[in-house]
Amino acid sequence: MSECGTAAGYLGHLYRDEVPCGPCRVAHSSIGSDGCGTIAGYGRHVRRHERPCDRCRLARREWHREYRSERGRTGVLRGYRRARCGTLGGRSRHYRLGEEVCSACRQAMMDHVGLMRSGGYAIPNDFSRCGTNAGYQAHWIRGETTCPACREAHNVYNRARKELKRHDHQ
Repeated sequence: MSECGTAAGYLGHLYRDEVPCGPCRVAHSSIGSDGCGTIAGYGRHVRRHERPCDRCRLARREWHREYRSERGRTGVLRGYRRARCGTLGGRSRHYRLGEEVCSACRQAMMDHVGLMRSGGYAIPNDFSRCGTNAGYQAHWIRGETTCPACREAHNVYNRARKELKRHDHQ
């Protein structure tokens, strides 16, 4: 919500169907008929490659101060749900903010790397796909020797692809 004594506060009063207070009326009256004294006026100066007038610079400074008080240095709204420590996202947040990585986040990364190395994220053996190209891919990802049914399905798939390419180029 905008503070009283600003042009935005004046509009806030009107939005709430209230009579604007004295400081808000004064702030609103400082806005020129050309739009100077507002963020839009500041933008208009910039688009015209002009030096913004003092009223527009003051309006932008006030807006920017309010923006930073809500969002902080990172530009993220305060109160926004941040990644928790002990997760990979929490570790990334530590790096992004230039902080030292906590022990919980370090352990989460070590667990992740350990699962990657041990094959914990590998595709489980699902023999229902054998005899298909997907089964061939699963064998290949797991580093297994492909079964004859999957190898034949993969050969059929590749022949069909080559045939389609041949017809597309003619």
